Amino acid sequence: MNVMWKRPCKRRLNPVEWRRGFTLIELMVVVVIIAILMGLVLPAITGVRTRAREAQVTNDISQLEKAITAFKVDFGIEPPSQITLYAGAGAWDVRSKGIIKQIWPRFNFANCGGGSTGTTFAVAGAPTQLNLGSGMSTQINLNGAECLVFFLGGMVDTASGAFVGFAKNDTQPFAPRTGSGGITNRTGPFFEFAGALKVPATASAGDSKWTGRMTDKDNDGLPEYRDTLPQQTMPYVYFSAAGGSYRTAPTTAGMPISMSNPWVNTDNRDAAMSSYTLMNYAYYVSFNKTVSPVMSAPHKPKGYQIISPGSDATYGTGGLFNPDSTSGLSTADRDNITNFHSGRLAN
Repeated sequence: MNVMWKRPCKRRLNPVEWRRGFTLIELMVVVVIIAILMGLVLPAITGVRTRAREAQVTNDISQLEKAITAFKVDFGIEPPSQITLYAGAGAWDVRSKGIIKQIWPRFNFANCGGGSTGTTFAVAGAPTQLNLGSGMSTQINLNGAECLVFFLGGMVDTASGAFVGFAKNDTQPFAPRTGSGGITNRTGPFFEFAGALKVPATASAGDSKWTGRMTDKDNDGLPEYRDTLPQQTMPYVYFSAAGGSYRTAPTTAGMPISMSNPWVNTDNRDAAMSSYTLMNYAYYVSFNKTVSPVMSAPHKPKGYQIISPGSDATYGTGGLFNPDSTSGLSTADRDNITNFHSGRLAN
């Protein structure tokens, strides 16, 4: 008897069954999982990007420090953070004149170092950065942010827009490089600023004369320098011990009442515009209000402070800063980046 084995029949799949994909619920689960992962990853990516940008600012400040060191090697002192330059020989205040004589011992106060440009800074066509504003024919007030650029960059050639340092002839260091009274043998610039004078420069109010990271917040013709953060609108501020800066209120009667803001420092104010202030106060380590004159110690007391306002473009109040206890810092102060503390002042 022959037995015939039959292969079992395979059930033919219904077309609907073999085309079956994810259900709506399964898709929703996948979307939720992806959303959770993105929620975990994106903050980390944002944090890495923020730290990278802040590290770039720190590096930029480090390059400025190297430029300040090079300036000190050549001139014996670091750049001051406040000075007034005068057109007339007899108009100089004692402090400003003393700083100039420290930097350029043979400076000719009779013509303010301008060579054949005479006794005024506002000479038409003189290729310096000292004739770009209006009403500056008798004196020019440089605040800390402007001093940082002026002393590291030197004069600006209005024909090319480039910073060209100072003439090595220290009787007339402000002489132009070319043109009338030009001196080609020069010192500096000490820092390669990203941007320069827009050529041709215009004198219209509110019209920026500077390109790149150069700016002029008080529109006085004297440039300041911004950090590398995207969309930064405010410049670095600069406080220096050179020339007797880090000035504080000398007596109890002259002190501000506020315990949190005990120091008056005009280095980053515009002397011609009392309402215009970048940052009133440097950062200090300690404060003793019970003695007169006020006893205080700024961070880097024999050096200088370079301060970026951070991504919020706001400096804050300055004043007391203790890296071990930052709870009292204002929100505006916390993201500031400086040359005396690693990273931002506080998280």
